[in-house]
Amino acid sequence: MRISALFAPALLERWPDDPPAGAAARRAEWLRCALLAPGADPATWDRFAATLPPLARLAHDAQRHAAAGLPVDAAPLLAALPAGPLPGPLARLAAAESVAIIGNGAGLLGSGAAAAIEAHDLVLRLNFPVVTGHEADVGSRADLVIVAEAKRWQLDELRAREAAYATTPALAARVAWPRKAEATPDQVPRPLAEAVVALGYHQPTTGFFAVLLAALVLRRRVTLFGFDFFSPGRPGHYWGDTSAGAQHELAYERWMAERFLPLACPGFRIA
Repeated sequence: MRISALFAPALLERWPDDPPAGAAARRAEWLRCALLAPGADPATWDRFAATLPPLARLAHDAQRHAAAGLPVDAAPLLAALPAGPLPGPLARLAAAESVAIIGNGAGLLGSGAAAAIEAHDLVLRLNFPVVTGHEADVGSRADLVIVAEAKRWQLDELRAREAAYATTPALAARVAWPRKAEATPDQVPRPLAEAVVALGYHQPTTGFFAVLLAALVLRRRVTLFGFDFFSPGRPGHYWGDTSAGAQHELAYERWMAERFLPLACPGFRIA
């Protein structure tokens, strides 16, 4: 379900004790609600957090510190992250000192952000966006594209938006991406994808997945452009109207970007 800051207190009150049997996901959801609505029972937080896998527990405890206005020590998180060889596109991302992650939000319209975007070592875009006609606001470079697994049936159509996408490195943001079709990009390695989920939640938007991967897992200096988190009253994309799926927790993603990641990731900022 899509958690909002407005409904978080009501969701907390639904579960004064343990959620229904077998509801591990509900306990994790309760913890995210508690970040959006401070004042939740500390004993309940401790009981629910204790049921999380180790990396998720460390992540939620660090987020709890941020919600309380306390310093965030990211060292335990870093020590718990998986290590191993990276595929070529991720190796380039891991080597870039500065990364611009370009969301597709309508706030980019009229921003004139192209020069600021392309001053970064690496420009990461999401789901093969439209660029032609918007270069002054979004730039034209695409050094890496992160693609949602759910869009695998649209790959040919999405890639056809820009001629440069035929040779642009792309990676799938989900661990379930099939490897049958020739047009299918490589996956983000499963251990890293699972780490992203543990650090956030199980159905992140493609943009949030990319942000956690670059800023928190790979520890790059990240600047976000065009992240509106599907704000009401705006078209979802700078090139047209759309909406986010109901499975995405947009208020939590915004909270992470605005409150947690600036404390946990040196150099992180939202343009």
